[in-house]
Amino acid sequence: MRRILFWNIFFFFFFFWIFKIFFFFFFFFFFDFFFIVSFGFFFFFFFFFFFFFFTVPVTCLLAYFFVFECLPNFCGSFSIFFFFFFFFSILTLI
Repeated sequence: MRRILFWNIFFFFFFFWIFKIFFFFFFFFFFDFFFIVSFGFFFFFFFFFFFFFFTVPVTCLLAYFFVFECLPNFCGSFSIFFFFFFFFSILTLI
């Protein structure tokens, strides 16, 4: 009974994560191609969701890259807002 319960939980979460990954890919590629949004927006969300809980240095590098490289292509004046968002979220991790 324990083994059956384990495999049920394992496959549920396994396929759930696969579904989430494919959903993100489909949604953001659809969003990019049909509404002509820059790819910086897609990569910002992709790396934010999947790599934000890595170590603080990696998070700092990603935050710098997306705020000053990708986001100005998408929403120019709002990049300062995202900079402060990342800055305070990194402070909470320390």
